[in-house]
Amino acid sequence: MTEEQKNTDTGYHVVLQYLPEVKGYAGCRYRTTFSSKADFDSKREEFCRKGRVEVIAEGVTDAESLAKCENVPAINLVAACLEKATGPDGKVNNFILEMEVQKLQSVGLLK
Repeated sequence: MTEEQKNTDTGYHVVLQYLPEVKGYAGCRYRTTFSSKADFDSKREEFCRKGRVEVIAEGVTDAESLAKCENVPAINLVAACLEKATGPDGKVNNFILEMEVQKLQSVGLLK
């Protein structure tokens, strides 16, 4: 069975990871699904432009893509929360920080 056939029912799953250039989000991963490998290939450059993300897995099952996203060090997740909570003036909004951390705790990514 080809990768294309393996993902026909649920789509073509891709896992991307933010690069160090993205500062607080570096090392964090997310997954997205395309209708097919050809669909992803046609959009690959758009997703990987400007050196912000890299593809770490493609053509994987839904469960595999989820497992890869769950396998991110806690320090990277906390740094992303801090990045989200920091305003343009450089000040941290403690309420936003707490909400972001709680989101991660609610899905079991942080204890």
